[in-house]
Amino acid sequence: MKICAVLALLGAAVTADGFAATPASPDQTVYIHAGHLLADPATGKVLSHSTVVISAGKVIRIEDGFTD
Repeated sequence: MKICAVLALLGAAVTADGFAATPASPDQTVYIHAGHLLADPATGKVLSHSTVVISAGKVIRIEDGFTD
């Protein structure tokens, strides 16, 4: 619960300072490199060093390692 509060405050601080990310265009593929990724909140399964691939605003896949 404390982690969620810290992340929410961090997100608010980043947005307030003008560092919010610019939305990607619909035809652009975005790669997010995650050091730790909560893959299954129900079981608490966490993946390490993963890449989340997003296209047209939807998660297409999660890849092992940092790819592009």
